[in-house]
Amino acid sequence: MSSLFVYGTLMSPEVISRVIATLQCSTGLSRLTFRPASLKVLGAQYPAIVQSKLDSVEGIVVSGLSQEDIALLDLYEGEQYRRVSVQVETAVKYGSELLGTPDVPSEHLAVETYVWAHGLQGLSHLDWNFQDFVNESLKKWLTNEEEFRQVDVYHTEK
Repeated sequence: MSSLFVYGTLMSPEVISRVIATLQCSTGLSRLTFRPASLKVLGAQYPAIVQSKLDSVEGIVVSGLSQEDIALLDLYEGEQYRRVSVQVETAVKYGSELLGTPDVPSEHLAVETYVWAHGLQGLSHLDWNFQDFVNESLKKWLTNEEEFRQVDVYHTEK
C-alpha cells in the first residue's frame, strides 16, 4: 500500500472519490516544502507545483492506496505531471497557518506527489485557491467528462 500527498483539485473528496472509488483513509492537512500550489496552470482551473525549498503547499496525505489506485491517479494527472518521492510534514491547522505545536508536534512522512513536468513553462504567477475552486468551479469540474476521460476509459475496459 502506498501514500500520496495530494493538493489542488484532488483535495476535494468529490474529485478524488470520482478517480478512485475505493478511497479508504487519509490524514489531516499536511505541509510540503515546495513552491506554492497557488501557481495556476495557464488556461486551466487547476494548480501545479515545482520543486523549491522556499515555500510550502497545503494538501492531504492519502494512505492505503493500491497499485490500481496509483495507476488511476497517474491517468487523472496525465503527462503534464510526474510522480516523485517527497517528505511531507503533517501538522495542525491554526487559523490560516499549518503548525507543529509543542503539544502536537509535526511528523515527517515519506510519500509521493505529482509535480509539474515542465519547470515554470505553462504556469502563471497568479494564485490558485482551493476555496475559490470549490465555490466557483467544483460543480462544473465534476460534470466535465474530459477531466475524467482516461479514468472512465480505464473503468470501462476493466
